[in-house]
Amino acid sequence: MGTTHISVEDALTEFPRLIARARAGEEVCIDEGAETVAIMQAPQMLRAPRLLSEVLAGLDSPHVGPPSDPSFMSDVEDAVRGHEHERLIDPWESF
Repeated sequence: MGTTHISVEDALTEFPRLIARARAGEEVCIDEGAETVAIMQAPQMLRAPRLLSEVLAGLDSPHVGPPSDPSFMSDVEDAVRGHEHERLIDPWESF
């Protein structure tokens, strides 16, 4: 299935229809101006997240060059976003 883009205003009035489209496998992007503010997808269409340890374990493979897993960079970005709330501790602040 494809992707449908719809404005926030239209999404408010057409929400039941959008749910049906997402359930059928279509990706529904809700846009505000040029920015996508929400994406609706059926759960079975979403890729299962990988643990950071699984991603890092893949780095130990003996091959040379970019990772062969096409979702690798997405997984790394997801892992970084998952830790954005954590503050790095400055070792000089502990004195």
